[in-house]
Amino acid sequence: MRFFFQVVILLLTFQVQSQYTQVRSYTSNDGLTSNIINKVFVDSKNNLWVGSRAGLSVQKMETFEIVPQTIAHKFNNIFDIAEDRQGGIWVAGYGQGVLYIKDNKSKLFTLKEGLVSNYARTIKIIDERVYVGTLNGISIISLTDFSIQNPKFDKAVLHDFTISSFFELQNKIYVTTLNDGIFQVLPDMLVYRLPIKKALSSTVFNGYLYIGTSKELLKINTTTLKTVKSYPIANVWDYLIYKKHLHVVSSGVYESSSGVYQLKDNVFFNVTDNYKLGVSDLKTIAYDRVRNFIFIGSQDNGLIQVNPKAPVKFFGDLNTVYCFAMNHEKRYVFHDKGLSILKGPKII
Repeated sequence: MRFFFQVVILLLTFQVQSQYTQVRSYTSNDGLTSNIINKVFVDSKNNLWVGSRAGLSVQKMETFEIVPQTIAHKFNNIFDIAEDRQGGIWVAGYGQGVLYIKDNKSKLFTLKEGLVSNYARTIKIIDERVYVGTLNGISIISLTDFSIQNPKFDKAVLHDFTISSFFELQNKIYVTTLNDGIFQVLPDMLVYRLPIKKALSSTVFNGYLYIGTSKELLKINTTTLKTVKSYPIANVWDYLIYKKHLHVVSSGVYESSSGVYQLKDNVFFNVTDNYKLGVSDLKTIAYDRVRNFIFIGSQDNGLIQVNPKAPVKFFGDLNTVYCFAMNHEKRYVFHDKGLSILKGPKII
């Protein structure tokens, strides 16, 4: 009984005094279709969806299961995932079109159904419309009748008109492209607005527009559309608002510009070491508010689950633990390899 109370007191002491970052990795050995993760997404029911090069998985307890609708349609190479107001899941497949999943039903949109291209890269749902960015322009799918509109654009001769992201400003919809700049989306056409090229991603946060390019991250005034600041963070792929702070994930050509960055006081700080990720090839990020987990997908190392406020620190080198003892700020742990003395989060 005395040992039991010592353990309880020790755990309570950890919970009161300290919080730790716990990290867990998931790979194809845990049910993921591939270790190349392009998109992680948490839906309104707190289901975790993982889109990879080889298909779509959803988390079930501690493992992942392949979504059966993707098997039925042979749907893979997932680039983006979104959810509509009715709980329907929309999935962009590069070379596969767009797959709509609701309950046990599904519907596939391809060139045959009127999609502008089967190479779907990005999806954004606004009001009752699904905006799909592809290798060759955009398609707008109606949520009421699934009809499709394909706004016209001036196509360049030497390269594809590749859409990389959507954003909304003052009730207007815009798209970023890899090679042709920023365009406003009208029902029947795309209108050129800004000459920003090599744009990979975009988001709106605290009244400013952020656009990630292959060289830097731009901060843009949403009224004048003028760049007010640039940050030396290349290849920003995804964004997350966590604890009222903007976080971005980057995997630049140079490893020094790769990682997770947090915006604070108009400065981006590299917080990768805080999360103890161990990898730098990051691609996508999402937050589970119920479990307080941050999920980060990598380009070759699977999925990383981060608990930034774990009440107990895990020491992997201590196997079978027999008993604890405490003396002021120190903790004594007797285990199968001997005795370890802990002071705070460190073994001394």
